[in-house]
Amino acid sequence: MSALELRPRLASEIVDGAFQLYRRHFSALVTLSAVVFAPYVLLQLLLVGGGDVVPSIAEMMILAALGWVFGSIADAAVVMSVSNSYLRDDPDAGGALRRTVSRLGTVLFAVAAKWAIIGGGMALALIAGSVISALVVGGTATAGSPPPTLLIGFAVAGLIFLLSLPLALFFWARYFAVPATVMLEGVGVRAGLRRSKELSRGHKRKVLGALGLSTLVLLVMQLALGAAFSLVPGPSVIRFLLGQSVTVVAYPVLSIISTLLYYDARIRKEGFDIEAMAGELGIPAAAPVEAPPA
Repeated sequence: MSALELRPRLASEIVDGAFQLYRRHFSALVTLSAVVFAPYVLLQLLLVGGGDVVPSIAEMMILAALGWVFGSIADAAVVMSVSNSYLRDDPDAGGALRRTVSRLGTVLFAVAAKWAIIGGGMALALIAGSVISALVVGGTATAGSPPPTLLIGFAVAGLIFLLSLPLALFFWARYFAVPATVMLEGVGVRAGLRRSKELSRGHKRKVLGALGLSTLVLLVMQLALGAAFSLVPGPSVIRFLLGQSVTVVAYPVLSIISTLLYYDARIRKEGFDIEAMAGELGIPAAAPVEAPPA
């Protein structure tokens, strides 16, 4: 896609454009994902042996930290590569990875802050839901007619879920553009979070529509393929590597969608498409008009 094709898109058009772009630059994007995740897969093999060994709590914490590091790198590198392909039709995967490494600290802290906010909001909702449920159950028991334990359990679970999920989705949509803001605009962690918040204003439904449905489809696909690979005869390492290959291939999709959503928000809010076309045509930005002398 060249800059002349930049235009506002519906959520369905963004998803369709993301898959078109993914097919067009499949080898570059999947290679980039594989290069980033290869050390993580190797470390998993060393720690848990491809699923043969049950990891300890310490090993699970190590794997979670490594997943955050390598996942953040892959996300940022794919965002940079997708931006290159969207604007210049050249993914430049090597340049995208070098740019990511040069801003590694900022990317890691920005992604950590994003998920800390999402997790913190969900935790607060869970706590509030637990307190409210406890009060309701306690009041019912005091009245002398306590409902069956199973119904109480369902009521508590439903209330907690209803309270926590919308808040988590709200923050997920608010900070959808992290790490795009950090990578593509070169800002810091706090500025990147604020920038994503501004870009998401008025577009959260679109973000959830594009990212939410795609995430659900990819999750179902990974579960189905994982179940199929579990039936493959042979060493467990083979099944483990097959499962990881699905992650490597599918991982760039959500980053592509996030990047296109980022540009769509900029087009609608800031006229980025006009700015990009003017840059292609060599039209300089309008100079500020100075007031005439008195």
